[in-house]
Amino acid sequence: MCFEPATMSLLMTGISAASTMMGGVVGMMQANQQADIDRQNAILADENAEDALERSREEETRHRRQSAALFGEQIARMAANGLDVGSGSPLKALGDTKVLEEEDAGRIRESGRREAYTFSVEASNLRSRARSRKRGAIFGLGKSLITGASQFGRNAFGSSAFKTRGRTATKAVN
Repeated sequence: MCFEPATMSLLMTGISAASTMMGGVVGMMQANQQADIDRQNAILADENAEDALERSREEETRHRRQSAALFGEQIARMAANGLDVGSGSPLKALGDTKVLEEEDAGRIRESGRREAYTFSVEASNLRSRARSRKRGAIFGLGKSLITGASQFGRNAFGSSAFKTRGRTATKAVN
């Protein structure tokens, strides 16, 4: 089977255009897959944020229990030494213990909030990136379709002015 050079050129141009278009389809599929991965990672980051808050609540509870035990030991020791824990220096020492307990509990809570916030920001960024990948995939596919069609049209019809009923048509300006 032998093709004329013009037919062969047109055939090769069609294959090249189809290849460009398929590249766009493959690019879209890859971008969609990456977007799906980003969405899954965003879900994991949200779960990590919740976990960070839960861990900080548990750590705060554990700290408060330990502080309560220390507070009870201080009262017992002071009372065993005959000190009045309801006034003076013993009362101030017990008050200081409570203040330190609250400061430490606040630091634990704040640390958990900061960690959760970091994960929440990561999740938001991942969701945003997934949306951008989806939009980019659509634009990329459109670009490859237009490029492929343009390539075919330019090579099939654009190399010379084409004839229309014996008249010469002018080429469109690119």
